[in-house]
Amino acid sequence: DYYGLSCNPCPGTEQGATCNGHGVCDDGAAGFGNCTCTGAGTDAGWRGTECTVECPGHGNCNGHGRCDENATCFCDAGYYSFDCNMSCPRNSNGDVCNAPHGHCDDQANAQAAGRQDGNGTCTCEYGWR
Repeated sequence: DYYGLSCNPCPGTEQGATCNGHGVCDDGAAGFGNCTCTGAGTDAGWRGTECTVECPGHGNCNGHGRCDENATCFCDAGYYSFDCNMSCPRNSNGDVCNAPHGHCDDQANAQAAGRQDGNGTCTCEYGWR
């Protein structure tokens, strides 16, 4: 839990656990004291230099998106909101907005239009309602 020749404490140890209990420290005499957070390099887990920022939506964007290095969720198609917990309407077959006859204002479509997030509204193709 210490690094370098001066035996500096690893980040987050003042809270009682190395990397705030959410990561592993690059410790030892040759270490640099950097935290590798739980879930680093994946779509879920903890972020930040001391592993203090949890990805939204129970750490995994509610299972409907991926979490980037800044703990921001990017939702799967058909989902929206900051933690991907909102779903676009689906028909009895599970098709979003009765696809291919409509599309949903989900996060991806909203961002393509220059907006931060969608609102789950279906827009029907011509001739469908």
